[in-house]
Amino acid sequence: MSKKDKTKSGNFRPVYADATENLRLLCRELNLPVEDALPRLQSIAEELSQSETHRGSDKSAPARKNDLQRVATQARRLWNTINSLDTDDSRVLNRLFRGSSVRITLDPPDPLREAFKPSLALTGKDQVYLLGDVLLTLEELANQVGKRVEGPQKGGRPQTKATAAMRIYEIARFAHHYAIPVGRNNRFIRLCQAVFHAADLNIDPEPGVKEFAGWMPDLEPVWAAEAEADNDQVSGQNPP
Repeated sequence: MSKKDKTKSGNFRPVYADATENLRLLCRELNLPVEDALPRLQSIAEELSQSETHRGSDKSAPARKNDLQRVATQARRLWNTINSLDTDDSRVLNRLFRGSSVRITLDPPDPLREAFKPSLALTGKDQVYLLGDVLLTLEELANQVGKRVEGPQKGGRPQTKATAAMRIYEIARFAHHYAIPVGRNNRFIRLCQAVFHAADLNIDPEPGVKEFAGWMPDLEPVWAAEAEADNDQVSGQNPP
């Protein structure tokens, strides 16, 4: 296959904002029965999305540390901003906090705060000061977590060839069912791209497709046997 024939995931341009409509359009382009094929593709995309969610973080250790540092910095800045509010505004904010369903409490109570509680109540800022405690504690904890972060120094999860191919498995099984050749051809690559897009995965399918092609000689007989068994079952339920 020439370079001109290759389709990259980055070139995929969804026609519709809704992923379902893009899959529906793809079914029509590939001459697939929409009512049967569309629910299957939606199910595959949903399973892919869920499996990727549970696989872990894409971010490198430096990026994670940077995020935690931003949390610490923003927590401190927010408290400094709140602490600089006009006294009347602080008291109004405090009163609204006390009357809201998100009233701030400490459990267990802080002994030092309990000792000064009457004085803090007189200022009319006890909830605002508690908010300050939360923000400053968040700053400290984010800094602590940032110091303990370990992991790859470059972005992205380490991806093995098998991992890339496993993303293709159910799509390939679907394609085989509808007699779409599984391999580095435009029809199958486009099918993979559309499903990945529906699963919100910004991944080039070609590495997985290339690896998966080596699995097909072993899988095709198994899938063919499964399809034959399914047909026999249907025939048994609907005798002539």
